[in-house]
Amino acid sequence: MSSFFTEIRKIANLRNFLNITDILISMKNKFKERLKELRKDKKLTQKQLADLLGCTNQNINDWETGNSETSFDNLLMLADIFDVTTDYLLGKDEY
Repeated sequence: MSSFFTEIRKIANLRNFLNITDILISMKNKFKERLKELRKDKKLTQKQLADLLGCTNQNINDWETGNSETSFDNLLMLADIFDVTTDYLLGKDEY
């Protein structure tokens, strides 16, 4: 009987893992969409935003296309630049 419960736990852990993976993918997709939208709303080029952050325009392009992820420090600076919360940037909040 204990092997039955072990298998149930494995299935539950797998479902939790898949759920968390879905959430992370959703957040990554929201981030890239919101970053591009906010940048364009402020009429900033990728180069101008990169200069504000002290990174390259290739970094901005990679974030907007989902090819790489930004650092926590950059996420905080982006929230300040665009006057939004980090939750908004990550898609956890609508404002």
